Amino acid sequence: MKNSRKLKAYLRLTLTFTLVFTIVAATAFAVVINMMDGVFLGYDIGGENTKSYVNVALLGVDKDGTRTDVIILGQLNMADHRISMLQIPRDTYVPNNGRYDKKINSAWGVDKEKSVFKEIEMVTGIEVKDYVLVDTSQFRNIIDEIGGVEYDVPINMNYDDPAQDLHIHLERGYQLLDGDKAEQFVRFRQNNNGSGYAGGDVERLAAQQGFIKATISQLFSFGNTLRIPKLVGIFEDMIKTNISNGELLSYVPHILKVPSENISIMTLAGEGKYIGGGSYYVPYNSENKEIIREYFTPKSEQMNEDEVEMFREILGDVNTEVEADGREPSKRLANKLTKVDIIDASDGVADAYEIKKLLKEYGYNVTGVTMTHSAVYDTTKIAVKKDDGTGDNIASVLGLSSYVLNKEKSNGTQVTVVLGKDMR
Repeated sequence: MKNSRKLKAYLRLTLTFTLVFTIVAATAFAVVINMMDGVFLGYDIGGENTKSYVNVALLGVDKDGTRTDVIILGQLNMADHRISMLQIPRDTYVPNNGRYDKKINSAWGVDKEKSVFKEIEMVTGIEVKDYVLVDTSQFRNIIDEIGGVEYDVPINMNYDDPAQDLHIHLERGYQLLDGDKAEQFVRFRQNNNGSGYAGGDVERLAAQQGFIKATISQLFSFGNTLRIPKLVGIFEDMIKTNISNGELLSYVPHILKVPSENISIMTLAGEGKYIGGGSYYVPYNSENKEIIREYFTPKSEQMNEDEVEMFREILGDVNTEVEADGREPSKRLANKLTKVDIIDASDGVADAYEIKKLLKEYGYNVTGVTMTHSAVYDTTKIAVKKDDGTGDNIASVLGLSSYVLNKEKSNGTQVTVVLGKDMR
């Protein structure tokens, strides 16, 4: 029972930390966007290929500064447009770490991030060279500074823990959560009478992810551009990292292109056990190998730099999604004057030439089809240079609900269709 309580306490902590980290990261990106006036440097074209992913250790250190009470392995896959996070329990058993204390969270006290990197690799098999250390104490300030977050609280929440000075009292329903209420929401697990989320931690995680999306949406709203200077100050107090500003700038446009459904948050599989008189979290090696294979093993180690540049020219560095008007597609005369090119980034799933044939049937001048070698998109995107109804019409032709408006589109056509895996 003691192990079970410790594991549940850990899960509460990591879920909260993951939420805070995501919000902090989004704050950083908003700051960078403002500083660069919406224009990013991208990759320097100096070779044929560049690494297609980056692994980062997301860390939260205890008050004494000697142990990492939160360890999350994060990966940004820039070719597949995915973010994966693996929560590693602080009591995870590392038998060959050379210390009497075999818990992974004590690695920080030996040689800081270098020891943590080594033991993350021992547990997961994943090499890590970058870290982000986050102080979550500013969580309330972030939420208050962006004007709060409107969210539909799924259940009534009433919990009191005088020992922690924790008092949660929220009513069910759509409401504006300020910093205090937002912290209550993310820390809630169960009511005083033992009731709570009907689906347990699974439903709680879903609610957390919904709040993350709502927070990021609010963070990037127009009104918050005026708050950027204050957010910069809060952010600088919250984070320490060995990632350079130049590297961060190169990652930002890729992160902004990751759809919410491609963000995965998992916990290292395992169970609590007593070993040599100590309480540990012992990983399930076979299950974790499957997690690593599915979420942390990119199909391609390298990403073609020419493709990176191509998508930057076509889609822009920050996609401006426009909702299509939903009208029936038209074979209007102006279609013949519109040049359209197709990029097949579906990893062989879509039939690019059937799409070409369909567009030509509606009178469009399809200039050609390009196949990508490393970049893969899950969802199809239409990029248009002008807001003249062409995006609406082609979206209707292909059965899509939106398109990307990029007035700086510079690859020689008025429209580019980027085929994803959804175009079967």
